[in-house]
Amino acid sequence: MSSILCLTPRSLFGVFELDTDGTVLYCGKVENSHLTELQPDLIGRNLFEELADFKDCDKLQKRFRRFVRDSRPTDNFNFSFDLGEKAVEAKIMMVRVRVRSDENNGDLIVVDIRKV
Repeated sequence: MSSILCLTPRSLFGVFELDTDGTVLYCGKVENSHLTELQPDLIGRNLFEELADFKDCDKLQKRFRRFVRDSRPTDNFNFSFDLGEKAVEAKIMMVRVRVRSDENNGDLIVVDIRKV
């Protein structure tokens, strides 16, 4: 596996399409309420194990796993990213997307992370 690429506070905000293991399938940045550039260097990496560089990543990963296991279509919550020297407040929305095709039957999770 290639070296770890960490999300910085600036790149933390955006829309991430994840498989149920947390692997990034798509991502883009949100600036001024608009989805802008794609971040192709993040695709194929696990958001929680390879990209997230904040002290309380395990809390967000547990919340994600709980969402994957249950049947709710959405989850909205506030989260404080502990970046060491400071905390960054965010609003997170997770949405379940059912995929039905010949190649893939299952769920994708769209995670929208916005600065509060």
